[in-house]
Formats: sequence, structure tokens, C-alpha cells
Amino acid sequence: MAQIAANLQRIRNGQRRYAITPRVPAGFIQPDQLQKYIDVANEFGAVLKLTGSQR
Repeated sequence: MAQIAANLQRIRNGQRRYAITPRVPAGFIQPDQLQKYIDVANEFGAVLKLTGSQR
């Protein structure tokens, strides 16, 4: 799995909110890689948001 950068987005109602920006070359990701993100989201009760924006 590629190195991940997590950024603190904001603190709202005492809760910290983070954004994880994975490197996805050419916009393609294997199902097993995506499953790892799903597992983390389930562990922390998080919501995933997928966008096509480039940085």
C-alpha cells in the first residue's frame, strides 16, 4: 500500500476530523487496496468520500 498522508482538517464539537489523501496513480486502485481503506473506515466509524480531484 502506498504511503498515506493524513491531515487534520478541523476540530468540530471537540472531535478531530482528518482527511487521508492516498496516492492513486492514474486514478486506478485495486480492490484489495480499496478494502484496506474500508477496513480503517469501519474501525473508526468513518465515512469515505471519493473524488476525482487532482492535486
